Amino acid sequence: MSRDESPNQPAKTTKELETISELLVSIVERVNDGFVALDKNWRYVYVNRTAAQMLNREKPEDLIGKHIWTEYPEGVGQPFYHAYYKAAETQETVYLEEYYEPWDRWFENRIYPSPDGLTIYFTEITERKRAERTRFVAEERLRLAVKAANVGLWDWDLRTNQVYFSSEWKRQIGYEDHEISNDFSEWQSRVHPEDLESALRTIQEFIAHPYPNYQNEFRFRHKDGSYRWIMAQADLLFDETGKAIRMLGSHIDVTARKQADETLRENQRQLDALMDNLPGLVYRCSNDPDWTTRFVSDGCRQLTGYAPEDFTDNAQLAFANIIHPDDRERVWAEVQDTLANDATYQITYRITTADGEVKWVWEHGTGVWNAAGELLFLEGLVLDVTERKRAEEKLHESEQRFSRIFHASPVAIALSRPADARLVDVNEAMEVLTGYSRSELLGHTSHELNLYGKPQIRQSNIQEIHRRGRFNNVELQLRRKSGEIRDVLLSSELIELGGEKTVLSMVIDITERKQIQAALQESEERLRLFIEHAPASLAMFDREMRYLAASHRWLMDYNLGECDIIGRSHYEIFPEIPDRWREVHRRGLAGEVQKVDEDDFLRADGTVQWLRWEVRPWYRADGVIGGIVIFTEDVTERKQAVEEIRQLNADLEQRVAERTVELEAKNRELETFTYSVSHDLKAPLRGIDGYSRLLLEDYLDQVDEEGRSFLQNIRIAADQMNQLIDDLLAYSRLERRPLQSERVNPQKLTQSLVAERAAEIKAREVTVTLSIPDTTVTADPNGLAMALRNLLDNALKFTKQAEKAVIEFGGREADSSCILWVRDNGIGFDMKYHDRILEMFQRLHRAEDYPGTGIGLAIVHKAMQRMGGRVWAESEAGQGATFYLEVPK
Repeated sequence: MSRDESPNQPAKTTKELETISELLVSIVERVNDGFVALDKNWRYVYVNRTAAQMLNREKPEDLIGKHIWTEYPEGVGQPFYHAYYKAAETQETVYLEEYYEPWDRWFENRIYPSPDGLTIYFTEITERKRAERTRFVAEERLRLAVKAANVGLWDWDLRTNQVYFSSEWKRQIGYEDHEISNDFSEWQSRVHPEDLESALRTIQEFIAHPYPNYQNEFRFRHKDGSYRWIMAQADLLFDETGKAIRMLGSHIDVTARKQADETLRENQRQLDALMDNLPGLVYRCSNDPDWTTRFVSDGCRQLTGYAPEDFTDNAQLAFANIIHPDDRERVWAEVQDTLANDATYQITYRITTADGEVKWVWEHGTGVWNAAGELLFLEGLVLDVTERKRAEEKLHESEQRFSRIFHASPVAIALSRPADARLVDVNEAMEVLTGYSRSELLGHTSHELNLYGKPQIRQSNIQEIHRRGRFNNVELQLRRKSGEIRDVLLSSELIELGGEKTVLSMVIDITERKQIQAALQESEERLRLFIEHAPASLAMFDREMRYLAASHRWLMDYNLGECDIIGRSHYEIFPEIPDRWREVHRRGLAGEVQKVDEDDFLRADGTVQWLRWEVRPWYRADGVIGGIVIFTEDVTERKQAVEEIRQLNADLEQRVAERTVELEAKNRELETFTYSVSHDLKAPLRGIDGYSRLLLEDYLDQVDEEGRSFLQNIRIAADQMNQLIDDLLAYSRLERRPLQSERVNPQKLTQSLVAERAAEIKAREVTVTLSIPDTTVTADPNGLAMALRNLLDNALKFTKQAEKAVIEFGGREADSSCILWVRDNGIGFDMKYHDRILEMFQRLHRAEDYPGTGIGLAIVHKAMQRMGGRVWAESEAGQGATFYLEVPK
């Protein structure tokens, strides 16, 4: 082949340009077009993915082997149907653009017949057709408008600089006819500043030297501030001396064309960039032993080290020359075998680059045939897969190392399939641990061998593997072949081994360790129980002064209540401890035994606590000091007893007298309030309720629907006010009623309260459970009953929306009190409102949804306060609520 070359850039021949063009068209068509092949019996023998999607199928396999007219009976009789039969009968290529009515879509078909059937390339062109139709209608309307009314025209008098702008010319840029004056400056002010100089120069040159087909393109400002591309076309009129006196023309909006041109240029740029940036080379070659290249992309340089022109027509060397000698025969044989079956080929082989480096490449290609079924050439893609091959080799080496470690590990290891959990390999340690031989284990599941006792644990582990891919250190019991039970830790992880997903499980025998831990825990538990139940204030600390154990008396003496202090620093619990006490602790940790019969301890709240104490170190098994033990006795009461008795005697008579006066005044106020509520408030309410009821009963036919609604609302409001007054009276009577203190059985009291609400509980199918201990407390029986009754009513009210209402009465005994609770699964509340709900008239929900006065919980709070107890609640919005009562024993 001859070619013209310059020193800097070899010129491409016409043949090379044609080859590149054909290859690009071929690549684009294969990517964007649907492609199907039909045999003589009208059955699909090949469908590419694009075609499957366009034919409304998830994947090509959904159509392979199926009859086209059975799958698409709506197509029978359509233009495509006749075109397919025409091509099959005449054996001539048919090109068809047609509308497919059943799908309301347009398709472009290229139908290539052969004795074996049809090959069809098709593309959906619905949007293009609709655009063409829209453009045709618009252009036709424009033509008619221009012909009929001179729309979009302008006429410029060069002598006066006056311009006539047609109404359509003005509407094109968003103006009404009266909004633009007939002056050249109106046009000039709207041309884009970057285009104005060029546009004026073009006009001036045209006027000075007229020429046919004048066109001037520029950007023109619309009324909305945007710019449109305008193509101005014009001609000149001259006077008798030949001087141009008028310029007539039109404006055409060519914005869409400009954008289309830019899109076309961008698409071409992207295609060029795609070819230049492919991580390999694209080729077209002849099917001969040399693989004579007709085209190769520029990616050839990076992959092989050779320039594309070195391979074109075997100018410098044939592509076959760089294929590794050991792979050439195999590559030729695989390609020929694939072509014989009319399929695409994928081959991995080695090449030798220009600098002598050996690379692994992966080639994907196909044959291109003409209509007569003759093979024209091959085309495809070659990629560098050297790193992937090296990674595969490293993976193989890694798997070999894994195998050696697997069998030599002292930890029991097993491999199993994720699908059915059957064992596929075990190491020697697993045989020793289970007592089964390798042959007895392989092919079986742990469930079949009964290795792990509880099937639910096994199922949970399988679910965790599928969900997270692993689980670690699950403690369970393993049953050996002999029946012996061993405690083990099981860890499993989903790994990839040999290209397949595999579950790797490791089992560690912890039986002996568990036995040692159990013995140690038993010893520690005995020590803890001894300290906790010691009849003295006693606490045990480690070397960091963290609590290891503390007696109940310690918690009581230092007002720690139910506080969980184990593991916390002594200095965190008592930040007010002075330095002299810290020094005592340091000396104790150094091994010194210290004690004092009477010592003062200034608390953070300013109070003084008098203590008798003793500090001793305790030793670990190795003889090292592990911490200290502190014994204390609170002698504050003894120190203060005499002073308090004296002071009490002095103040007692005065306090009794003052209290008597206060109580008498409060009782008088409450009696006045009760009388006012009972008579002054309830009497008008009875009148409101009675008269509104009479209106509804006797004058119903004289009141419209809205009036009846108003009267009903009046009765509801009166009833709510009456309930509020009753609750206020109950609250006041609770305050005035003498407090009785006697032994009360909470269990029996609760049973009687539930019996009172039995009808409502049964009607609503509420589940009520009682788990209160059979014990007694010191309480006001009426006050405790009122508190529990209000909590029961509260629970019934706020579980009305629950699908299955559940209310639980429970209780437990503490050292000096009994804790009772009422728990429900109702609507609950946000804990930030905890203190608010125990106050009078505080509601968290609308009265329309949950009727009430907002006094019930205030009555509970007041009743518990009078008995020396307390009430609190725990809840979460939408998760129910639990109310606790602490009643002194």
